[in-house]
Amino acid sequence: MYNTIKKQELLRWYNLNINKRYMPWRSTNDPYKIWLSEIMLQQTQVKTVIPYYNKWIKKYPTLESVAKSNIDDLLKIWEGLGYYSRCRNFHKSSIKIFQDYNGKIPEDFDQFKELPGVGEYTAGAVLSIAFGKKIPAIDTNILRVMSRILGLKERSKSNLSKIKINMIDYLNTERPGDINQALMDFGAMICKNKDPVCKNCIFQDICKAWEVGDPEGYPAKNKKVAVKKILMSSGILVDDELILIVKKKNGIYREMWQFPSITIKSSIKKNLIKKKFKEEFGIKIKSMKLIGSFNHLLSHRNINVKVFSIEARKTLIESKDFKWIKAKNLNSLPLPNLDKRVFKLFHNYRNDSK
Repeated sequence: MYNTIKKQELLRWYNLNINKRYMPWRSTNDPYKIWLSEIMLQQTQVKTVIPYYNKWIKKYPTLESVAKSNIDDLLKIWEGLGYYSRCRNFHKSSIKIFQDYNGKIPEDFDQFKELPGVGEYTAGAVLSIAFGKKIPAIDTNILRVMSRILGLKERSKSNLSKIKINMIDYLNTERPGDINQALMDFGAMICKNKDPVCKNCIFQDICKAWEVGDPEGYPAKNKKVAVKKILMSSGILVDDELILIVKKKNGIYREMWQFPSITIKSSIKKNLIKKKFKEEFGIKIKSMKLIGSFNHLLSHRNINVKVFSIEARKTLIESKDFKWIKAKNLNSLPLPNLDKRVFKLFHNYRNDSK
């Protein structure tokens, strides 16, 4: 009975506050659109996602339109959102659904979780919201809310199991998707990481963290991940008005088009750079000139990029992984922000040299 009352209070709060966190995917029950939003929202703020989501849905209104699309086109529209493996996995999953499930998103938790890029949270969120499945969707907000209510300080498997058990019981309702979403919003708006608004909390009378007077201490803070420093050399190879770009087969930008680049551990000796360019791309460098450098910051990476204007001993022939393109057409292909900075530096250097 007590849980039932709290659920009613939570849903009442959710209905009153839903418009304060406008999200276009909240107005649909389409599992494709809900799934897309959950993928885009991974490690990305809502305000950043909304314009990308709207643009994507306009161009790809159905899962079938994604499955039939070229990865270059998908990565282009994802360009700037980061964490590009999300886009690649979403494309792979859409193809798999049409190959294995006749184009219908599986409603079974285990089947859905087997899709590329889908974890427990994503499966729980999509299946509870789109299909009314009574499955927890434990994101950082719900983890924080439940840790505080239950008084679970340590981030351990046993405590996560306790939260799941309580969530499964709490989702025993006709509106499990709304409960999951309500708790996420409650964590974002009331039970915040810093400066929680405890005076407005409907769970205050049962909250263990409030009882001990230390809500911000629950759960314990994650240890900060050390920022990895990376040295990169990027080369601009020009043949008349054409610039060489390559499609990377690995790394965080794989499947995207980039200027030929190599990473090195410590040395920036030209002989080593030439050797690695030959090993990775078959480019035999005739001459190279350092034209600038910059630092490119990602979430856990600090990339120091050295940009070279290079000349090759012979012109490379186009293939599926090599493309000669005019500078004015670069924007037609998915290009990481890092490489946009590389080109801007080169463009300024070339203009100054004229």
